[in-house]
Formats: sequence, C-alpha cells, structure tokens
Amino acid sequence: MTEKNKGGRPLIYSDPAQMQKVIDQYFEECEERLRTDAEGNLVFDRFGRPMTYRNKVPTISGLVRALGFRSRKSLLDYQARKKFQGIIQDAKLRVEIFAEEQLYTRGGCNGAKFTLWNNFGWRQAAEE
Repeated sequence: MTEKNKGGRPLIYSDPAQMQKVIDQYFEECEERLRTDAEGNLVFDRFGRPMTYRNKVPTISGLVRALGFRSRKSLLDYQARKKFQGIIQDAKLRVEIFAEEQLYTRGGCNGAKFTLWNNFGWRQAAEE
C-alpha cells in the first residue's frame, strides 16, 4: 500500500483535467439537438418553430455512471478531495440548473421537484 492510498480501490482519476474532460463529454451528450427528417431537413412544430430532442437529460446518476463510478457515494468521496471539489460542485450545479429549468415546463415539474428536494436540499417554504 502506498501512503496516499492506504488500502481500498485505487482512484479512477488522479488528474482533475482528466475528470473534467469526461464531465464535459457527458454534458455534451445531454445537449438539446435540432430534430431532422430522413433527408436531413429541419422538422418544425405546428407553430413553425424548429423541433428539438435530447438523447438523455443530465442527472446525478447519469454523471456518476459516465465517470465510471458504481455509486453516488463515489462522487461525494471525490468531491471531498480538494483538487476535485470545484469540478464536481460545478457539474452538480449544471444538473441542478437543468432540473430547476424543468420546473417551468409542463411535463417535467414533478420529476424536477423530486430531484431538487432529494439531491440538492431544496425545501418547500413553510406557510405562515
């Protein structure tokens, strides 16, 4: 055993830049894209607006999996390391922003509330 790793599994990431690259790739895969037909032409909705889609939405669990971790606890363990703290906090904030934006859509409100309450510590204000 080395002094830095006193047992347990070796770290997947030793370099924050390596982790940032994987995080950026994950969020790129989650970006909204313009919908096209089989010929590559833009598809428009009934109001004439270009339609969009996402292959996946950004989530904490999705981020965990993209990083090659087996649990959310692994993400938190890395966040406890000073050199990874800012990178992980920013990635989690990006997921939180997406969830918060869903509060303003028709279909995503309940799921967004759930993730904001359970993953980001949001609470409903007590009524006076």
